Amino acid sequence: MAQTKGVKRRDTGFKTGVKWVFITVWSIIFILTSPMMPHIREIPLNIYSFAIQEEKLSIDDVSLTEKRGKLHLSFALKNGFTFPITQTIQSGIPVKFTYEIIILKKGFFWNSEIVNLKLTRTVTYHNIRNSYLISENYPSLKVINFNTMEEAKRYITHLSDLPLIPLASLDKDTSYTLKLKASVMKQGKKMPFYGLMKVFTSFEMETDWYVLKFSY
Repeated sequence: MAQTKGVKRRDTGFKTGVKWVFITVWSIIFILTSPMMPHIREIPLNIYSFAIQEEKLSIDDVSLTEKRGKLHLSFALKNGFTFPITQTIQSGIPVKFTYEIIILKKGFFWNSEIVNLKLTRTVTYHNIRNSYLISENYPSLKVINFNTMEEAKRYITHLSDLPLIPLASLDKDTSYTLKLKASVMKQGKKMPFYGLMKVFTSFEMETDWYVLKFSY
């Protein structure tokens, strides 16, 4: 009989735990859907909007150079590592940075596209090794290991001497337009409670198109 009572007590404790979890979840839902919530959220929402405005993703320091018979591109991504992005990386969720690069050749009736690249650099933090792995697809497929966040950040946001097109493919005394755009988003669903983390760390950022006109 003593064993039976013990089983009943454990079962009761389990049911009580489930009950409190159920009550807690519904309490949170009730608070979030309450008519008072717009007033409660008003100030934090304004602060959050201000923070986004201050940390707007942008492309800067763009330059084109001629090297080894090719046109090379260098540029920097500003505000690419905001607090939500950094926290997401530190939690082990891969974050992908995508750079779209387009070159248009000016024509008599319309412009023709001579370069269309989509360069990606995906960073993944390994907490056991305490290192950051970055996989990229251009100018070649490779994976690089970095020991610190600062090293990984600089490699992802400062792109130098990217070969775009042979100089022989460019016409003399012709106008061209370079267009650049960057975006940042989370990858995969490897972490536990990914759905819950998505609610609190959701982001998908992109820059405006950066446009640079040049002649060769």
